[in-house]
Amino acid sequence: MSVSAVDAIRGTKARYGRIKVLIVDDSLVFRHSLANVYRAGVLSVVLTGMGSDGLHGTQALKAVGAYSLVPDEASSVVWGMPGGVANAGLADQVLPLSQIAPEIVRLVTGSSL
Repeated sequence: MSVSAVDAIRGTKARYGRIKVLIVDDSLVFRHSLANVYRAGVLSVVLTGMGSDGLHGTQALKAVGAYSLVPDEASSVVWGMPGGVANAGLADQVLPLSQIAPEIVRLVTGSSL
């Protein structure tokens, strides 16, 4: 199943097996909602962006035990938000961008690509 950019901005829900993906355009509200509902069962991945909403949302998630991944500076086009998370010591892992997807698969399924 694929989600168009327009549907993603609107917050369309897609279901992939047991993983539910909800893409919204307000990172801070989204992460605070996840923290309130799913608590430590959340895997937070901040890939790109500017500003501090990714940092503040990740702070809320980490406060309830969530796990956090960000790409490293060398492989990022824009390292504003991921850098904020990494520099605040909130990232459990800082990886090259090419290793993010395989690590998500490993963390979620227990097996590698």
